[in-house]
Amino acid sequence: MAIPIACKGNHSNAATSHTQLASASAHVEAVHIGAWNETPVLVFSTELPTEGPLTVHALQARGTGGRLNIARDTPDNHLDQPVEDENIYPGIQRPHEGDATPAPEPGFHVQPEHYPWFRRVLARTAAAGLTAFAGDGTPRGRDSDTSRA
Repeated sequence: MAIPIACKGNHSNAATSHTQLASASAHVEAVHIGAWNETPVLVFSTELPTEGPLTVHALQARGTGGRLNIARDTPDNHLDQPVEDENIYPGIQRPHEGDATPAPEPGFHVQPEHYPWFRRVLARTAAAGLTAFAGDGTPRGRDSDTSRA
């Protein structure tokens, strides 16, 4: 499951955190995974005042989207496959209203046909972040191995 998360912080007060939560909500709303308006999200704002307690404000939007499920026996199920440039046109497609197709909203909408690609992108991004955090800057993976010709 993929859940968009936005985190912000400040050294001020709850009023500043509320502004940050509103801004972060707009950021996560720009990503839809699966059905329209069904992506679960988490939004945080942390107050780190110079005096007083640390306070974390959190918002959650529940949803049934965000699942990147595909059949186990399909070739697209393998995360070690190369990541191709899908050139997905940005825009969040609202549901049809009658016969008219509404104009897309600003943002990025991952549709089911792009789940295999998005899973590979997320897996590679997570692996790169983990190796960077662990202190290993050497690229890993089948695509980056240039020692074999």
